[in-house]
Amino acid sequence: MRLRWIRRPVVGAPPPGAVFEFDKLRAEAMERFGGVPSREFDGVFAAAAKKHPFKGLVMPVSYMRALAQAESSMNPREETGSKRGLFSIGRPVVDDVNKKTGASFSMEEMFDPVDASFVFTAYWQHIIAPVLARHADTRFGRNLQVDWNNPEYALLVTASWNSGVGVVEDMVKKILKRGELVTHNALAAQRDREPLLAPPGFRQPRVLLRFQKLVFQRSVVGLFLLGEAIDPTIIRAKRVGLSGWGWLIVLALLSDEL
Repeated sequence: MRLRWIRRPVVGAPPPGAVFEFDKLRAEAMERFGGVPSREFDGVFAAAAKKHPFKGLVMPVSYMRALAQAESSMNPREETGSKRGLFSIGRPVVDDVNKKTGASFSMEEMFDPVDASFVFTAYWQHIIAPVLARHADTRFGRNLQVDWNNPEYALLVTASWNSGVGVVEDMVKKILKRGELVTHNALAAQRDREPLLAPPGFRQPRVLLRFQKLVFQRSVVGLFLLGEAIDPTIIRAKRVGLSGWGWLIVLALLSDEL
């Protein structure tokens, strides 16, 4: 199977139906993280992404870099509660990947950047991407189609990872049933329609999609977009369609490097 790397930059004009300014996401990421994250693990990320394409498309290294920065400050020994490693991977994710791939990863192995990257990209390939794509072939589901050039897709992937793919799919079904475009903002609006406390045994969207998580998800994608915007290979190719604010961010960062 031939793999197709995403070469077109993700920072061009927002796709149809975008309901927020992607320049603002980049600015928010600059304020929160102070710049783009380290490229120390780029080789590891690239190798893992190549192993786990979905419909011939691989996850961008710049997205993995952004998520690892937000989850662990790029620290492979990070331990937050029961979660481990660069991507703050928990036991349910490890169990799902082991079941889907026939692997036998342990939680301790999530401290290894290679193993953590394998598990994260495999989870996207086998769990997140198929669930989102299941609802993409509808009039209002276009943002669920695998397209890393669409920031809305990156937001929905991040929400699935951070809040749980099950609760995101539940929200998506309700949004589509109302005949509305599925976006990250639509997830937030749907959460506000949910009861304050779901019955026992049911997912708790008010908790799993609480405001702090939505802000975190936006910051991850803002960092992803920021990383794409200053990628020197993209700049040299003269294929970046940035607004005025986007170029100001790029020039400020480049001047710091010089």
